[in-house]
Amino acid sequence: MFRFISVSVCLIIALSSCTRHPGRTEAAFYYWKNGPYHMNDPEKQAIKSCNVHHLYIKLFEVKPDPVFGAIPFAKQNLNWSEDLRYMSYGKDSLLLPYLEQVNIIPTVYITNSVFKNARVSFLDSLSDNIVFLIKKRYSEKTGRPDSSLHEIQIDCDWTLSTKDRYFRLLKAVKARSGKKITCTLRLYPYKFPDKMGVPPVDRVSLMCYNLLSPYDEQERNSILDMDELKKYLNGAAAYPLPLDVALPLFSWVHIYQHNRLVNMLPLDENIREHLTKKEGLWYDVTSDLELDNIYLRPGDRVKIEDVTMHQLTDAINEIKSEVSLSEGARIQLFHLDETVLKQYRNEEIQSVFGAFTD
Repeated sequence: MFRFISVSVCLIIALSSCTRHPGRTEAAFYYWKNGPYHMNDPEKQAIKSCNVHHLYIKLFEVKPDPVFGAIPFAKQNLNWSEDLRYMSYGKDSLLLPYLEQVNIIPTVYITNSVFKNARVSFLDSLSDNIVFLIKKRYSEKTGRPDSSLHEIQIDCDWTLSTKDRYFRLLKAVKARSGKKITCTLRLYPYKFPDKMGVPPVDRVSLMCYNLLSPYDEQERNSILDMDELKKYLNGAAAYPLPLDVALPLFSWVHIYQHNRLVNMLPLDENIREHLTKKEGLWYDVTSDLELDNIYLRPGDRVKIEDVTMHQLTDAINEIKSEVSLSEGARIQLFHLDETVLKQYRNEEIQSVFGAFTD
């Protein structure tokens, strides 16, 4: 009887702290640029105006190399400490105290192919290298001591065949770093944890974007498709780990030449003056233009995928209806970029963050 009462009390506590409508959520951005960038003024202002306290910065990637095997590969060189020093003068100095308090979470993207046929000794060595490089680059790029690093996030689209090796790496990174470990979670493993396993981490970020393959679904919006989102959220049991929710702000241009997808690039609104609208998401190129060293000519086609506030509102309502979020869940927007921010009013971005506390 005592055991029954104890279990019942625990269930009541768990359910009361993990509701469909959490009383308080926290705002977060992903910062996912490649190359040596400095965060510009609109991006810094967005952090402050949206009351963002968590910034997930891609520190490096891990992918196979034909010569050296799977190695960390730095694609982003943001120097947070320099950015703060640049803001020490003039009107921007008002932002400095706030930005110094932003929690920076180093994030590492690992391709799933890294884990195919990976040996235990390799995974242990890789975890050592990942933790060493995270701590080194975190201190170099933020100017903060290692003691201020509280969380590491790993981003990987693991599969059934790689989950055991991936989970072993997550355990090793946590043991070697001594930090809180979080990871991304796609919709399929979210709905089928019995089949796909539950990662050995402290919490997960449910990735509610990039839901379809752009190669296979040419008539649908691969970034955010409501039918696809509902398919995985409806009827799913409460996930056994605390959940954060990641939503998209970005837009893509898919470039087709000779009926073949040749590249996907961030949307530049100036492209529209060179296009004629066709059916659905498709446009015909009507005059010559260049995009990221790709030359487009009349006869080429592009598919524009963007995310409107109406789509975001529908997605938020679906998530609030179907997903159990705990108090303090983070609402993570992908991603912090001046070009992306121009597509939304400041109040709209604030409303996305605030919608989960309504």
